[in-house]
Amino acid sequence: MVSDIIEIQDGFLIIKINGFWAKILAFKSKITIPLVAIDDIIADPVIIRKTISWSFRILGTSFGNYHGGTFYKKGRGMAFFSFKRLDRSIMLIMKDFYKYKIIVIEVQDKEKAHSIIRKAIGNSG
Repeated sequence: MVSDIIEIQDGFLIIKINGFWAKILAFKSKITIPLVAIDDIIADPVIIRKTISWSFRILGTSFGNYHGGTFYKKGRGMAFFSFKRLDRSIMLIMKDFYKYKIIVIEVQDKEKAHSIIRKAIGNSG
């Protein structure tokens, strides 16, 4: 499974789901998120695991270790997942007005992704 790719462009975070099967299993190839919709970013796999545990699939899949697509987390709301390894994943906590409340994606370099997104949301207002 190839890690997802992130880009910051014109006030948006663009997440490109990477890999043929990941796109099929997640039912998406890309998510575009306004930076102002991101409340926080977390890279700690223990916190991520605790936050997403007991999430239910809506339009997504859990196949082997891969989790992709739209899920529902009781007490939080809608979530989007695209990851195989939590130790290489980041979690975005979204503001109330955004459709997803939690987004978890696997990235190639989580420290770099965390830094890029943290800097971008610090400047987004």
